[in-house]
Amino acid sequence: LSKTTEFPIICMSVSDTGAYIVTTESDEAKYVTEVYNSALTRTMSIYKDKFVTSSAISSDGEHIAIASLSESGADFACEISFYEVGQPEAVKTQSYIMSMPLMVESLGDGNFVLLTDDAVRFFTAEGELISTTAVSGNGASRFDVKPFGCMLVCRENAIGSENRVYVFDSEGSVTYDEVVSSRVQEASLAEENSEYLGYITTPDGVLLMTRDGQNIEYGSDENVICTVDTEAGPYMFTNGKAVKINISTES
Repeated sequence: LSKTTEFPIICMSVSDTGAYIVTTESDEAKYVTEVYNSALTRTMSIYKDKFVTSSAISSDGEHIAIASLSESGADFACEISFYEVGQPEAVKTQSYIMSMPLMVESLGDGNFVLLTDDAVRFFTAEGELISTTAVSGNGASRFDVKPFGCMLVCRENAIGSENRVYVFDSEGSVTYDEVVSSRVQEASLAEENSEYLGYITTPDGVLLMTRDGQNIEYGSDENVICTVDTEAGPYMFTNGKAVKINISTES
């Protein structure tokens, strides 16, 4: 099965049921978010006259969140609207003045997380705000989402030599909050059953974030592109190869 859109795809999101959404520009409004079932049949279209930056569908395929930017003269605002699949009108819309929407993602329990340039916010599937955590003045630099939570990296200073790392559960409670004294090139959450919380790629290798706060530095002579979890443990990917991170044998 395949589907070709008339305009370039701005963003898309897939649910666990196979239903998915695609957001593109539109002739009928600035943007349209189209809802498809697992057979690629379009079931719904949501038109927005604001600048859509991100959209997401819940894991059960029943709810949609659309983040957009509205402008009025020199002012701007983030708008996030929540829909039930099959219902053309938003069930809830939230607005935040002087806030730039960057990304909205769905979480495994039906909640949504919205990242803006000034905060990270968690919502229920129906659009009720659960929690808000402000982003430091130098802004967010990395963001990673898993069904059970997310990781946010914020620059503590303008040159990026110190970064604050947050880990949240799916309702926005902070489970990790530490400052890393290094440049952060990439950041990723570990899998839910991993012995680690996540991985920070630095110019010197990988920082393994432990659940007790005693982080472990794993050095590399090569440039590390990213770190991922496998059933055999974490691997770091360098140019052209994957290297298993084995703390017990590190010299």
